[in-house]
Amino acid sequence: MRCSGEAAAAAAAAAAEEEEEEILGPGDRALPPLHRNGDDPLQARRALPRHRRRRVPLPPRLRLHTLSFLPSVHLLEIAPTLDLLRPLLPPNPYLRSLRLDCSRLDDSSIGYLARPSLHEICLLNCESISGRLLAELGNKCRDIRTLSVNSLAERRGISICFSDLEELLNGCSQLEDSLPSL
Repeated sequence: MRCSGEAAAAAAAAAAEEEEEEILGPGDRALPPLHRNGDDPLQARRALPRHRRRRVPLPPRLRLHTLSFLPSVHLLEIAPTLDLLRPLLPPNPYLRSLRLDCSRLDDSSIGYLARPSLHEICLLNCESISGRLLAELGNKCRDIRTLSVNSLAERRGISICFSDLEELLNGCSQLEDSLPSL
């Protein structure tokens, strides 16, 4: 018996559906092609189920560029290492406020903490950072108005020199007195 052209096409489509179901599994459906002539790639991406969409990471240069416009970085909930801090604090002339838990940092991170554009700096748990931080803040951060440094140099063998405090006070002439109201 001869099959008409329509019957042959229907039989081929049914065979293709069965084959597709074997490959994908029951209930799954084939993903739409992302690029057909005349199709918008964004619309094709939106047609995918959410869990099948591929996230494209930003190139490192673009990520650094994005973070270089933040006016404040407040990381009091986590204690970043220096490796995590480097990409989070790229050169940023707009950074005015830095609040950070320094419990996993040491003197090697001082260069990332002392930024010339800062007006407010709050550093908690600075046990492993020496008094050299104060001297660097005095040398680099001339516009600081508010400074809070908690537990500086509390570990044994780490010291704070009078000269470090003197450099801070001479360099940061805009520090404001802020006494808690009683």
